Amino acid sequence: MNTIYQLRVSLQDTNPQIWRRILVPSVIHLDELHDVIQMAMGWEDCHLFQFTDGKLNYMLPDEEDFTWDDKNNRDCGKVLLDSLINKVGDTLTYIYDFGDEWTHIILLERIFTPKEIEGQVPVCVDGEYEAPPEDCGGIPGYLYMLQVANDPSHDDYDDIREYLGLGSDDTLDALKYIDMEAINKSLRYIFE
Repeated sequence: MNTIYQLRVSLQDTNPQIWRRILVPSVIHLDELHDVIQMAMGWEDCHLFQFTDGKLNYMLPDEEDFTWDDKNNRDCGKVLLDSLINKVGDTLTYIYDFGDEWTHIILLERIFTPKEIEGQVPVCVDGEYEAPPEDCGGIPGYLYMLQVANDPSHDDYDDIREYLGLGSDDTLDALKYIDMEAINKSLRYIFE
């Protein structure tokens, strides 16, 4: 019987922690899980990605990539999530954008039967803090942006605050809240 996984997806090296809690079918393919994470984080899916279990890498093969080897890499479109994690406490690593290298730890928190979950799946049920903007220079670049956004005397103060979506009266705490309704509307549109 197919089950539903409750996953906590945490962006590493962020303080306070940027995270999402999502419900997905245990039999979701990894390329589809990538789509769910992209929507939950509010990213644009414009970079390469991979999952890794510490032994193998799971990514989309590129016919022009001469570095691909079948010994260490697998096509993520052919791999089901429950073949890699299947008990509470299991983890998987997800890396998005090999330049900025956004590293996430995916933790299997709970396993539900389909009867226990009513409504849409996949769905984002919780989370905190907006994800960093695309192409901002990874964690160091994002931390710099937060520092500038908190320093009215900095030359780039207004530009950085606008880039982060902060109004003139907003504190950085405004970044804590995420638009769950918009995330789930996107997930519903893609997965129905």
